[in-house]
Amino acid sequence: MAQQPGILVGAGTVRTPAQMESAVRAGASFIVSPCLTGDLAAAAADLDVPFLPGVATPSEIQRACDLGMSTVKFFPAESSGGATAVRALAQPFHDVTFVPTGGITADSAPSYLAIPQVAAVGGGWMVPTPPRQAHDWDAVTQAISEVAALVGDRT
Repeated sequence: MAQQPGILVGAGTVRTPAQMESAVRAGASFIVSPCLTGDLAAAAADLDVPFLPGVATPSEIQRACDLGMSTVKFFPAESSGGATAVRALAQPFHDVTFVPTGGITADSAPSYLAIPQVAAVGGGWMVPTPPRQAHDWDAVTQAISEVAALVGDRT
């Protein structure tokens, strides 16, 4: 995988240790999963790769913490209570960083990003499928520019 300064490439929707190993071999710098399993956590530790497991409940968040993780993917965000749920979960889990994904839109993203424990949001809305499939890189660039403007400076 070619290196680009300031860009980290990760692999998402990883559901098995074999998929994780393949992604790391291909150059993934981090792994994102819709779920948290002991096997995935062990594989991430063995491969020494940052891992964002999907969680939606307090018990799943605590399990991630027990396994040494401090950043989790809150998924599926919108159908699991949206920003209101993240805000509520961030209270007892004040030391956890959340990356919500799942059903988020350009309209709902700001409500997540206003929560201090939210590091980022994700979703397919950021780079719509039709321009990608059509190889319309000008439209893809425009969509990414719009997302960047929405997010602004969060540092």
